[in-house]
Amino acid sequence: MTPSSRAVTAILAVASVAAIAPRALAQASSTGPDFARPGFYVHFGGATGIDVAAADELNALLGTPGLVDVETAIGFNARAGGRSFRRLAGEVQIEYLPAFEATAAGLVTAAEYRMLTVTGNLKLFVTTGRFQPYLLLGGGGAFASLESAFLPGLDVSADGFALRGGGGVEASLTEHIALVVDASYVYPTGDATDLDYVSIGWGLQYRF
Repeated sequence: MTPSSRAVTAILAVASVAAIAPRALAQASSTGPDFARPGFYVHFGGATGIDVAAADELNALLGTPGLVDVETAIGFNARAGGRSFRRLAGEVQIEYLPAFEATAAGLVTAAEYRMLTVTGNLKLFVTTGRFQPYLLLGGGGAFASLESAFLPGLDVSADGFALRGGGGVEASLTEHIALVVDASYVYPTGDATDLDYVSIGWGLQYRF
């Protein structure tokens, strides 16, 4: 075989690989897991609540700027929902944060309140691969209960409509299991006004 014929053969081989490779990769990906398939899912995990407005409101009422601070609360969240479309999902989310502690000068716990939110959320996915960033918007109810260390037996309830907005990412570990991390701003209204908080959630999702 002459050098020119070998060159032609090499060029044809490279061209053949270049032509076949994308087709083979596409076929391989089409037969792999579909991480954006429509279907139902459940989610269980933890949640961290970071106060945004309650400390300022308490200090304003007491006339003690900066004296009262509200500690971060740790709780849980659970969700159930499903995808009707590859980039759109709907879910119901329950989040419970049992102990927002209001402390004076970081020493004395003056009061403590619990927060339960139940919202219906829409999730819009930016991508549909193994890693799926998404935007989230929802609304529902906020239910708070306040107890004071200085007034034993005091139990004040405050309820109202709540909005939730944020985003996160789903990272698929397998075809059925995904790690989910997100952050959202929860804005209660009605009697629960001024109990705004930022929610940092994490957990595992199982897709049926």
